[in-house]
Amino acid sequence: MSSARLASFRRVLAAALGTSYYRPWLEAASLHTPQQIAALGSIEQGLDRLPWLEPRVFLAHPEQFRNPAAPARRPARFVWPHGKVPRTAVLMEGLGGGRRVRVFADGLGWRLAWFRPEVLAGPLWKLERLAALLQSGALAMRSPSHAVIVLTRLDQAPLGEAERERLWAAYQVPIYQQILGFAGELLAWECEAHQGLHMVGEAVVVEEQVRRGEACLLVTSLADLAHPLLRLAVGWRGRLTERLCGCGRAGERLLLERDGAARVGSSALLHSAQGASAAVIC
Repeated sequence: MSSARLASFRRVLAAALGTSYYRPWLEAASLHTPQQIAALGSIEQGLDRLPWLEPRVFLAHPEQFRNPAAPARRPARFVWPHGKVPRTAVLMEGLGGGRRVRVFADGLGWRLAWFRPEVLAGPLWKLERLAALLQSGALAMRSPSHAVIVLTRLDQAPLGEAERERLWAAYQVPIYQQILGFAGELLAWECEAHQGLHMVGEAVVVEEQVRRGEACLLVTSLADLAHPLLRLAVGWRGRLTERLCGCGRAGERLLLERDGAARVGSSALLHSAQGASAAVIC
């Protein structure tokens, strides 16, 4: 896996050379030729030469991060990592469906009810909006029988305990969380043991760093070559562990702190959190 991850990281660096934002940084780090990139002995060796990226910069100027040489890509598909895929309704644009997965990005109406999903997956605000429609009787739909999955982007706050309890009260099924990159790629997911988030090793690198006395998490996507993302400083508190999960799966996991949902990673979240406590960006 380590050699495959290093090869993916080298491809991401090559893609970043095609962007107006990263090219000057890569030149300053002596990582602007194929030979220099190929000579990297580890992912850490390359990341240590690069600066951190604030989410507001990425979100405010996406054109600076576009790699025009990247091949056309299909929408990322929703991933159900728990075995056989149930009938799943995805309430989020930008994701592809499948035989048992259907995307309802634009509406919470009769088509969704007619589909009778066993699993609901979507951003927190849309899942809570649907819960309100069901509880008020404005939409007649059978509640999902398997699970509700909160899809969280890197610029959004992770699921907090209060939100988790509200979803449980509304749907009465297990609540899981998945972390997605800006291209919809799956970066981390929660299992049935609810002991942190399993990292998708071939898709992401997460670093633990300290800035101004506070722990920070830096995220690098190994999957998105169209809009490369290197060392994004997400505003979450947490730590990494490789201890065996209660579900029996090995590998790296991200353990988010209980109050992680109070920390915000973008100006978009600052807008949605008006009147709440001030957000902190590493």
